[in-house]
Amino acid sequence: LDSIDVELYKRLVLPGVLEQIVSCRDAVAQEYLMECIIQVFPDECHLETLNTFLKACAELHSEVRVHTVLIALVERLAAYGQRQRQAGNPPIPDVVALQISLINLAFRCYPDQLELVNKVLESSLEALHRLKSDKIDSNSILGKELIRLLKMPVCNYNDVLMLLKLPHFASLMAKLDFNGRKTMAILVATNALENETCIRSQSQVDDILGLISALTVDQEDQPIGGGPDAEEIAEEQNMVARLIHLFQSEENDPDQQYRILTSARKHLGSGGIRRLPHTIPPLIFEGFQLANRYYKIREEDEMWEKKCEKIFIYCHQCISALVKLELAELPVRLFLQAALAVSHVTFANSETMAYEFVSQAFTLYEEEIADSKAQYSALTLFAGTLEKLNNFSQENSTPLRSKCALLASALLRKPDQCRALILVTHMFWSSTTKELEGKPMRDGKKVSECLRKAVKVASECIDFGVQAQLLIELINCYSFYFDQGNEFVKITHINELIAKVKQELLPQLEAGDEKDSVERHATATIERLRFKRDNPQTDSPSYQDLII
Repeated sequence: LDSIDVELYKRLVLPGVLEQIVSCRDAVAQEYLMECIIQVFPDECHLETLNTFLKACAELHSEVRVHTVLIALVERLAAYGQRQRQAGNPPIPDVVALQISLINLAFRCYPDQLELVNKVLESSLEALHRLKSDKIDSNSILGKELIRLLKMPVCNYNDVLMLLKLPHFASLMAKLDFNGRKTMAILVATNALENETCIRSQSQVDDILGLISALTVDQEDQPIGGGPDAEEIAEEQNMVARLIHLFQSEENDPDQQYRILTSARKHLGSGGIRRLPHTIPPLIFEGFQLANRYYKIREEDEMWEKKCEKIFIYCHQCISALVKLELAELPVRLFLQAALAVSHVTFANSETMAYEFVSQAFTLYEEEIADSKAQYSALTLFAGTLEKLNNFSQENSTPLRSKCALLASALLRKPDQCRALILVTHMFWSSTTKELEGKPMRDGKKVSECLRKAVKVASECIDFGVQAQLLIELINCYSFYFDQGNEFVKITHINELIAKVKQELLPQLEAGDEKDSVERHATATIERLRFKRDNPQTDSPSYQDLII
């Protein structure tokens, strides 16, 4: 035995002996031989091979008193720990390794007894208190052993809520350096996501976000410079964002959900510009869902209107936090999304609140968005939002639609102006107001004015290819409103545009991919109109006067 080291024992000796014991199928012999292994070989060997030994116990004859074998093993390991303490202060990594063996034993034999696991964690914490260093290097032997120890409850329970019942788990995790805590935080978050563990109460949210704080806020001991790149940060924060959607109270307790969201914002609000664009939007959309929950139970809760208003104020505060970070495009999108969410939950001040969201978006657009592509993208959102909002009075909707049309005509690039003016026509045709009681506005005159402006802007483009493309798009738009019965859109408008494209623009285009693309688009458009002229429908306007 003196010539056998731990590695040799682990690799050859124990597997061979256990194979013989398991295959003999004699209960008395098996029990005796297992106890011999426990008593004969050194403690260090048992610590390194505990998993192998326990797996063999599960394969023994059914009449073997396995508990007797396990008691003998525990007593042997306990005696080892006692001797180590009496001999002075043993190496801390050895102590943690012993705790790993004990916690593994607890999980395999007594999975339901949390107090045993917590006792092991407590013993480990007491051992670590002897260290002079505040933080343990995660790359050191001790750090790696501690991470192994902490991973075991996470991976064995597969329920992060069980970790909250282990009061010493968080304290042990706090002993690690930044990289170690971050590793554990990622493991905890990933485990919750993979097992879809819902966090049901405010206190649970506080504890979980406390465990993963290395992901959500800057840490005092995190490296300065040379940290993770933007892609890695985005991946980590997207994980946190997904986790937020697991913060769900019981269906019959929406008040608890509001407390959960408020608490989550307090934890995440200090995340800074690298984190908040990822973690704030989920809170806002969960707020929208909560407002819908209150709306559904409005007959049961007389305070539902005030609660909905409070929720949208919360959402406004969340979006404003992004504005303070000097972001613009994301807050604009969220302000408009909030306005749409309010329109689906009609309460006393819903119109005022929706108007505030839209006006804030316009203000942010004018003050912060300078890039022409970003402006055009934002205007498509404004037009789409104002078309779908249904809780505005005529008094409030008119200035907002007019503002959107004005901004469309003020875009820097002529093609963007033209296309934006085409988009805003839908606000004046399909949108509705309170006075209309859900019926579409059908402001044909305003639609016609926007289209005439768009034609004028398109005609000012110097590039014949771009001008032709825009006019073809306008032909299709005029055709749409003609089919819709807009009395201010005449077949003569379509004829004029077709003539200009065919006679003035297409002949001037140089041969190439651009000309081929424009001609294909023009041909498809004209053929569609020709079909309408040649196949009149009784319920559609006549294209009889169309000139192709």
